Amino acid sequence: MTKRNFYPTCLFLITLFFAINTSQPLMAQTSEINIKGVVTESGTRLPLKQVSISVSSTGTTAVTDERGEFTISVPNLEVELVINLPGYNLRNIFLNGREFITVSLVSADYSTFDNSFYTPTGIVTVKDAVYSVASLVSGDINFSNATSFDQALQGKVPGMSVIQQSGMPGHRTFMSVRGISSLYANTEPLLFIDGMIHDYSYANSSLLEGFSLNPMDVLDIDDISNISILKDGLSYLGAAGSNGVINVNTEQKAETSTVMKFSAYGGVTMAPKNQDLLNAGEFKNYFTEMLNSQGYNSGDINTIYPWLKGNPSSKDYYKYNNSTDWQDETFSPSAVSKFHFFLKGGDDIATYNISTGYLSHKGIYENSAYTRYNLRINGKINISDKFSVTPNAKLSLADSKLANHGPSAWKNPILASALKPSVMAPYARDPETGATLDYLDDVGNVFMVSNPTAITQNAQGSNRNYHFLSSVTAAYRFNEHFNISTLVGINFNNSRENIFLPDIGMVQVDSAYNSPGDFVFEFRSTQNHTTFTYTNKTASGHSIVANAGYRYMQNSYKYNLSTDLNTPSDDFKSLGQGSQYSFLRSTVGDNRGLKWISFYGDFSYNFRNKYFVNANMSYDGNSATNELNRYNIYPSVGGAWRLSSEDFLTNASWLEDFKIRASYSVAGNMFSSVYDNSKLYYTDRRMNGTGVLTREIIPNEDLELEKKNTINAGADLSVFQQQLNVHVDFFKSNVNNLVIRQELPPTFGYTDYYDNGGKLEVTGLAISADTRLQFSDLIWTIGASVSKEITKIKSLTFINPNTTSIITTIDAAQFITSAGNPVNAYYGYKTEGLLSSAEAGKIIGPNGAMMQEGDIKFKDDGDNIINENDKTIIGDPNPELFGNIFTAFAYKNFQLSAIFNYSVGNDVFNYVRYKTESMSGYDNQSKTVLDRWTSANTSAKLPRMAYGDPSGNTAFSDRWIEDGSYLRLSQLTLNYNVPPIQGFIKGVAIYLTATNLFTITNYSGYDPDFIYMNSPFYMGVDYGKMPQTQSFIIGLKLDL
Repeated sequence: MTKRNFYPTCLFLITLFFAINTSQPLMAQTSEINIKGVVTESGTRLPLKQVSISVSSTGTTAVTDERGEFTISVPNLEVELVINLPGYNLRNIFLNGREFITVSLVSADYSTFDNSFYTPTGIVTVKDAVYSVASLVSGDINFSNATSFDQALQGKVPGMSVIQQSGMPGHRTFMSVRGISSLYANTEPLLFIDGMIHDYSYANSSLLEGFSLNPMDVLDIDDISNISILKDGLSYLGAAGSNGVINVNTEQKAETSTVMKFSAYGGVTMAPKNQDLLNAGEFKNYFTEMLNSQGYNSGDINTIYPWLKGNPSSKDYYKYNNSTDWQDETFSPSAVSKFHFFLKGGDDIATYNISTGYLSHKGIYENSAYTRYNLRINGKINISDKFSVTPNAKLSLADSKLANHGPSAWKNPILASALKPSVMAPYARDPETGATLDYLDDVGNVFMVSNPTAITQNAQGSNRNYHFLSSVTAAYRFNEHFNISTLVGINFNNSRENIFLPDIGMVQVDSAYNSPGDFVFEFRSTQNHTTFTYTNKTASGHSIVANAGYRYMQNSYKYNLSTDLNTPSDDFKSLGQGSQYSFLRSTVGDNRGLKWISFYGDFSYNFRNKYFVNANMSYDGNSATNELNRYNIYPSVGGAWRLSSEDFLTNASWLEDFKIRASYSVAGNMFSSVYDNSKLYYTDRRMNGTGVLTREIIPNEDLELEKKNTINAGADLSVFQQQLNVHVDFFKSNVNNLVIRQELPPTFGYTDYYDNGGKLEVTGLAISADTRLQFSDLIWTIGASVSKEITKIKSLTFINPNTTSIITTIDAAQFITSAGNPVNAYYGYKTEGLLSSAEAGKIIGPNGAMMQEGDIKFKDDGDNIINENDKTIIGDPNPELFGNIFTAFAYKNFQLSAIFNYSVGNDVFNYVRYKTESMSGYDNQSKTVLDRWTSANTSAKLPRMAYGDPSGNTAFSDRWIEDGSYLRLSQLTLNYNVPPIQGFIKGVAIYLTATNLFTITNYSGYDPDFIYMNSPFYMGVDYGKMPQTQSFIIGLKLDL
C-alpha cells in the first residue's frame, strides 16, 4: 500500500471501528416513572394546550391540557422528551434527573436555538453546534431588492464582512469570514449550493474597469430555503476550507400537496446626491488663474481663448459658454422590478419543485441595466422505501449593460461628470445662433475630458452570462444506522463581454479611437461527493454520527480577451473592423485547470446533549501546486459542554441554555492562480502577427499550499424563556506559510518570484445578542452584532536581506505589507499643513522640483528631500469594528422592521477627490478649491494651484485618506399579512421596502461602502464606481 492510500484507509477503518463499538445501546431501566410538567408560550408565558409530548426512546406520548400541564411515564429520569406543537419550534429536552419540567415554546415565526442548520456532512441543531456557526432562513432575507443572496447577507452574520462592490445592479460583493488571511490566494468563503461546490474565485477578469462577473446569479434569492455560515472546524474540506463555508439550500418541499406561490415587486432607485463642484462662473475664474500661473497675461488669454470673456462674436463662444451640471445630465432615477413563480406537487413516489423568475434593474445613468432569467427544477424520486434519487438543476441568463468604473477618467462617466467643465454642453450648439443641435458635442481642443453623455449613450459595455448548475444525488438506506449517498454534478458558466469606445465625445489616448473589444470566458466543473454515514442514538443518551467519504472535483478556467483600435467610424463597432495594422490589435488568454480529490472522515459524539465531541480529518491532493507538495493532511477537533444541563444549573428557572465551546482546526487554501508559480508555464504573445508561446516565470518547485490553523473559544447563552440570546466567539488564526512576492535581480530575466516566506495572524472577537419583548399583541424584537478582527503580518523572510516589505502599486496609490502591520496598509507621505514663506525654496518635492510657499508640507526625515525614505503607513482600509443593528415591531398582521449596518475605523482613498482637488490642469474641480492658497489667502486649507504639479502636491499622502466609517439604514420594511381565505388563498403579504434610506458618515464621496476589486489591495479605493443610492419598492407575495 502506498503512503498516498494509507491515510484514507486508516481513517475509514478507525471511523468504522468506533461506529461498531458504540453501536450497542446500553440497557435501559424497565421501571416506569411518572413525571410532570407545564408548557407555556415564550414571551406571554400563557399555557399551551394540545402540545404533544413524547419519549424519544419508547414512543410514549402525552398531550397538555387547558392549563398546559402534562403527565407522562418515562423509563428513567435521564430520557429525552420531544415537545411539538404546530406553529411553534419543536424542542428536544433531556430530563437530567428532574421529575418536573417547565418548557417554553417559541413561535415558528422566530428563529431559536432549536432550529437546524445544514452542513456539507449533514444536519445539526443550532444549540448542539461544536463549532462557530450562523444560520439564516428565507425570512431573514425577505422583502429585499437584492439581486443576489450575497448582497442580502451584509451585516447579518457576526464575524463575516460583506462589502458591496458598488451600486451597479447585479454587482458582486466581497465576502470574508474572519478577516483577510492571504495576500495573493483566495480570501472568500467556499460556497455550497444544494450539496455542490460552487467555485466563484475565477470571476476576476474583465474588459470593463471595475466590473466583476457575479456567479451567484445562478440562484434566485426567492428560491433559497436556508443559509448556513460555517466559520471553523472544516478540516473535512481539506484544501478548500480555510476561508469558511457558506452552505445554501434551495426550497425542496417534500409534501405531496400542490402549492403555488407568486411574488412580484416594482419600484424606483433614486439618483445620488451631487458632489459640490465649481459652477460655470467659478470655473472660468479658476481657469483664468491657472492660465495666469502658467505665465499668460490677459492679452495672451484673450488671444488664445477669446470666448472666455463672454464675447458672443468670438470663435467657439457657444461651445464654451454654457452652464451644465454634468451630474444632473448623467444621473437620473431608474426603475426596478422582479417576478417569481413557484410550483410544487407530486405524490408518494415522486415530488417536484419548479420555479422561474425574471428580474430587471435599471442603473442610475442611461444605458446601464441588469436583467436576468432564472429557472430551477428539483424534486425527489423514491425508487423504494430505501433508495431515492434527487435531481437538481438551475439555469440563469443574465445581461449587464454598463460603462467602465475605473480610474481611467476618459471612459468612466462618473469621473467624467465630476471633471468635465460646466462651461461645455452635452450636445453641440450652432456656432452662429447657439441653437442646440441633435448630435453630441465633441471634446474640443481645450479641456481634455470626455463628454459624459457620449460615454453613457454611445460607449457600449455589455456582459451576457449563461450559467447552468445541475446535480443528481442517489441515496440508499441499508438500515436505521447505515446509509450511503453520492452526488454527481456539473457546473457550466459561459460569459461574453463586448465593448466599444467611440471617437466622438471621447478623449483619445495614444491616438487610439473607435476601439472595440471582446472577452469570452468559460468555466467548467465536474464533481462527485460520496458519503457513507453511520448514526446511532441509544436509550441511555449516547448519540453518534460518523461520516466517511471522498470528494472529487475537476475545474477548468479559460478566457480570451481581444481588443482592436481605429475602426473607420463610430458606426463600425465589431472586433476585426479596426486598423489594418496588426500591432494595433491585442489578444491575451488563459487556460488553467484544477483537480482535487479528498478522502475525509467526520465523527461526532454527544451524551444526553450535555457533552459534545467532534473530530474530522481529510487527506487530499490537488493539482494547484507542484507535484512535490500536492498531498496534505488536515485535522480538526472540537468539544462543547452544556453547563445548563448540570445539576448545579438544572433548576435555574431563568436559564434556558448555556453552552461553552472550544476547537482547533487546520484547513488549506487552494483556489488561486498564484500556485501556478510553482510550475513552469507559458503565456501567449503576438509577435509580427503570429501567436507564440513565451515563458512567463521562474518557477518555485517548493511553493506550498497555504494552511490556516485556527483556535476558537465560544459561548452560547439563552435566558428568560429564550427571550434573550447571546453568542460570543473568540478566535485566533495563523498562516505560517504565507505566500509572498519576492523580487529577483533583473539579471534573472523575471523579477517576480513567489515563496512561502510570510507568517500572518488574525485575531478576532464576535458578539451577537437579540431579545424579544411582548406586550399583549405587540411584539418587539431587537438585536445587534459587533465584530472586531485584527490582521497582522508576523514576519516576512526575503531572499534579498535588504528588503523589509512588499510594496503594491495601483493607480495613484500604494499599499505596504510589512511585519507587525496589516496586510494592506496605505503607504505614502504624511502632511503637516502648507509651507510658509520661511520654508519655501528649501525642500525638494516628490517630483524633484523646489517647493514653494503654499505647497503641501510633507513630513521629512530631515534631509530636505521628499522621497521614498519619507513614506510611511498613512491608513488602514480594514475596519476596527463592523456589524449590524436590527429591530422589528409586529402588531397583529402588521410588521415594521429595520436593519442598520455599520463600519467603524476603516480608511478610504478618495480618488475622486484626488482628481477634483488636484488643481494641476484644466479639469473642473470641487468647490473646496475656492479655499486654496493664494498670496491673499495664506491661511487656506488647500495648496496653491500649479499646472502640471511640479512640486508634487498631488503625491499619494494622507491628504487623500478619509475616514470611511458609516452607519446606514440599509433596509426599512412595512409588511402586512392578509388573513388567509379558506380554500382559496393560504397567504398574502403586501410590503413596502426602502433601501439605503440614510447614511451617517464623514466621508465626502458618494458612498462609503464599496470595493474596486475583490482583493485586499483594492479595499477602500474609490475610483468612482456607481454608488448605492436610495430605492423604494412595493411588493406582493401570494401563496395559493
